[in-house]
Amino acid sequence: MNAYLRIKEYNDSYTATEKLIAEYILENDILQDSAQALGEKTNTSAAAIIRFSKKIGFKVFSNLKINLPKKKKQEVD
Repeated sequence: MNAYLRIKEYNDSYTATEKLIAEYILENDILQDSAQALGEKTNTSAAAIIRFSKKIGFKVFSNLKINLPKKKKQEVD
């Protein structure tokens, strides 16, 4: 399952911090961002980004990013 679907699937169980992260990821291109950079952009932390990634089923943040372009391509098709 791609990252966009996972983010939406877990939506009901998010904390306030996780909601900020989810919304930012869904609305912005984060492919070039590190966990630290994304934490700064969402006013959270790198640790929160990593915990979020794990919560939605990715071992590491980079796996989440790798799975993001699949949804973008589907939206274009």
